[in-house]
Amino acid sequence: MKKISVIVLSALFLTSVSAGIAPAFAKDTKKPDEANVVVVKGKVVSMDAAKGELVIQQADGSQKTFKVTEKELKGLKADEEIRVKMTSGTVTSVKPAKKHPCNDKK
Repeated sequence: MKKISVIVLSALFLTSVSAGIAPAFAKDTKKPDEANVVVVKGKVVSMDAAKGELVIQQADGSQKTFKVTEKELKGLKADEEIRVKMTSGTVTSVKPAKKHPCNDKK
């Protein structure tokens, strides 16, 4: 009887230990949407609320066009530095670019 109880307790112990270790060996714990996030920075070239389009010019001179809502266009100005965040090809936010204090020239 002692052998059976020792075997059962050993099996339960090993099962509980392996269940605790298994999450440490999981391959990818990121959500699928986090892997597809793209952030584009640039200056506002044009905005068209009727078409729902926003065109920005990046630092390298290339222009990108985005489909946006009127809410995202609200408050933007021409030549303003902005940051467009996209998740899985859809614009999720349009915000003014943050200026780093080290970049200010006196």
